[in-house]
Amino acid sequence: WRKSGGNFDVAIYRPDGTIERITPGTRHFSAPVMSDDGLALQVARGWPYGYEIFVWKPGDTLLSQLTTNYFYALNPDIHGQELVFQGWDGTDFEIFRYPFDTGNLEQITDNQFDDTHPVVWNGEIVWIAYPTINAEIFHYREGEIRKISEDSQDNSHPSIWEGQTVWQGYDDADLEIYYFNGRRTIKLTSNTWDDMTPLIRDGVITWMSYIDNSDAEVMALDLSDNIAVRLTDNDWEDSFPKTAGERVVWQLLSPEGSSVMIAEPSAPRASNVN
Repeated sequence: WRKSGGNFDVAIYRPDGTIERITPGTRHFSAPVMSDDGLALQVARGWPYGYEIFVWKPGDTLLSQLTTNYFYALNPDIHGQELVFQGWDGTDFEIFRYPFDTGNLEQITDNQFDDTHPVVWNGEIVWIAYPTINAEIFHYREGEIRKISEDSQDNSHPSIWEGQTVWQGYDDADLEIYYFNGRRTIKLTSNTWDDMTPLIRDGVITWMSYIDNSDAEVMALDLSDNIAVRLTDNDWEDSFPKTAGERVVWQLLSPEGSSVMIAEPSAPRASNVN
């Protein structure tokens, strides 16, 4: 996406190298998410101020407005046919789901506290909820909602893949990484420094760790052997790692400027991790 005057637009880069602008340049379009089945983004509205969710499917000539309210619809995420986002119901934020194949908008939560920042994978949804002053991680699968964060505070940054979830939480000493394997929650790290911003994909968990308490380093754990590996060891900030296809990429901030780094396995796995 790109800035156009006082507004922001969204464009699609296609495999043939072409770039197609899909927003009209009249509003602030942001937070685009995309799968093979469609694209969604949040759009700033005029008075009264707020955001709506717009969607676009392959073959459509125009964006379609999914929500219409006087509040906020924010933080979309998408996997396959399913789009999720948080929306204001007049009292607090709730979680909504929109399958592209059926077009039926569904409200997943209906309670008296905020539910925010949902992520989705194969029909399972994870989000941050505030049943008390403390932030918790909630999980939805086949109509059942379950709190999966335990004995931790200020839980945030959930990431889900194939029914497995990771997030960061405060254990009364520092931030640690927590892992839900689909059945139970495991405290993945336990140390005296902050571990933050985890992401799980394709059998790899990666996060940034202040292991020397001065600058962030990048860690990775392969679920095929459950061994955590320190990928960086320097005096600069290695931050916000992402992973897919057994590779890890991150941003390096050094006196020379900002760089994007990548770590690749010396050999692919013998079999997939489920």
